[in-house]
Amino acid sequence: MKKHKILIIDDEEQILDVMGTYLSRKGFDVEQARAAEEGLEILGREKGIDLVILDEKMPGMSGTEFIKTLREEEKGLPVIVLTGSVGLSTLEHVRKHYSKHVLYKPIRLSELTSLAKRIISSGAKK
Repeated sequence: MKKHKILIIDDEEQILDVMGTYLSRKGFDVEQARAAEEGLEILGREKGIDLVILDEKMPGMSGTEFIKTLREEEKGLPVIVLTGSVGLSTLEHVRKHYSKHVLYKPIRLSELTSLAKRIISSGAKK
């Protein structure tokens, strides 16, 4: 059975490591990036990524800027946006234009895993 591949992008190393370890133990193949720009580089060289999980607020390129760039090339790759400090109007904007899958930090790893499995198994876009 093929392992599904997830790219996690977060500038907080501890969060990145915890999510990566947890999702790996749950049977996913995990790639990690500490910046959105690095995530784009990984997408350019790694094939078969099924899902991107990324933080909205990062130094440099933000999560929404990453998704704008991603949509120019990988229109259908699903994305889960993680946020700790987005207001309601910004959250609705993210859901409407970038990704309908948004989780608030601190996240429950079991909830993240369930959502990732659901998105991948349904072949969901955006």
